[in-house]
Amino acid sequence: VRVGERLLSALEDLAVVHRGKSARVTASVGVAALREGDSESSWLEAADRAMFRAKDSGRNQLMVSEALGSVGSDITSR
Repeated sequence: VRVGERLLSALEDLAVVHRGKSARVTASVGVAALREGDSESSWLEAADRAMFRAKDSGRNQLMVSEALGSVGSDITSR
């Protein structure tokens, strides 16, 4: 979660300039824990679902897979 939050924070300060026009960079981040017994595929699917929830919630969002439970589902909203 901390890495995702740091990524969003770094991207907030980034602007891409193309042909004299500046564009803001945003990201949608999904986080999932890899637990004993999880397959690589199920872990990535959980992170992917969290990422799509972040995208549906707006720009610069970080969402955590429901499997993390106590961490919460909407960690960062910018």
